[in-house]
Amino acid sequence: MIDKPCTPLKAIPENEKCAPSILDFQQNYSAVEGATAYISFQVEGSPAPKFHFYKGVSEIFEGGRYKIFTDGNTNTVALCIRKSKAQDEGKYKIVAYNEVGEDSQEVGLFVSDESGMDFRAMLKKRQYAKWKEDQENPDYNLKPPEKERRPSLRETKKKDAFVKPLVDVRAKEGKDKKVRLEAVFSKLNVKAKWYKGKEELFLGKKFHMQSEGDLHVLIINNPVEEDSGRYKIECMGISSSCIVEVD
Repeated sequence: MIDKPCTPLKAIPENEKCAPSILDFQQNYSAVEGATAYISFQVEGSPAPKFHFYKGVSEIFEGGRYKIFTDGNTNTVALCIRKSKAQDEGKYKIVAYNEVGEDSQEVGLFVSDESGMDFRAMLKKRQYAKWKEDQENPDYNLKPPEKERRPSLRETKKKDAFVKPLVDVRAKEGKDKKVRLEAVFSKLNVKAKWYKGKEELFLGKKFHMQSEGDLHVLIINNPVEEDSGRYKIECMGISSSCIVEVD
């Protein structure tokens, strides 16, 4: 996605002006330090919306490590952050606007370290660091860290995994035109296979698959109740799954 050319967003609906709506976003996004972080979502509105992005109270402008990607085929927008760092972690605000009105959403970005340390381990590590700064503070109730031992070669080898797994999605038949599932794998340019239950899915009118770098996306077009079920992505024999509910 980071190197893919942008295409202009479409006005949805085409024949009636309406304020923007930010769709298919997540409350929390994650990335591995040093890799590209993606805050992606879909949008509707007529005329086609424009955007402001903020980290805290500071507005983000395109350039340097930041790229704002738009895909007119799926009306997808993404804030891409190259070579993500620990200081990129925090709250981000998305503002979509046009001449009719605006919509905004606040989301979080978590950046794990290059070892792939998960959120709980990272939080514990930071708590210990704080504990060491002030051992007299009685509020932490943490034991001092054990004496560090030298890890073995097997322990230092990074394991491939989904750094951003699939999440459950709920959609309305007749209202939602698309369902978007996305996952980020720890290794770039890996082939992904998608399944509904045990049945492998292939590109067609119903399903559209995209893979760009470490990001893998499945689009379910015109979702109906029969599309409900468990969906799975598999990369290098490693899988992540979620539930799609269409009412």
